[in-house]
Amino acid sequence: GSIEKFYTGWGVLDSIIGGFTPGQVIVIAAPTKNGKTSWSMGMTSLMKKYSPTWFPFEESAHELVGKFVERGQEPPLFYVPKALIDNKLEWIEMRIIEALLY
Repeated sequence: GSIEKFYTGWGVLDSIIGGFTPGQVIVIAAPTKNGKTSWSMGMTSLMKKYSPTWFPFEESAHELVGKFVERGQEPPLFYVPKALIDNKLEWIEMRIIEALLY
């Protein structure tokens, strides 16, 4: 069957990546203060029906929710682990399973 795809609405990005699919792991990396959180907030708002899971390495869940509120946006439902305990793929997979169960 066909695979459901999500497009960002940004033509160049969509043409390069061909859209995102549910269950896909997307890693966003850049130096501090280069717009990763802002970009992720926009994508999270657009993808809220998929209940995105975040693994932020620079900000807490409290700080992230605060940023949505500061911008006058209601934070969408998304899952952020309480603490980043491990950086191994198995640990991340278990947190994804937890997010799916909530």
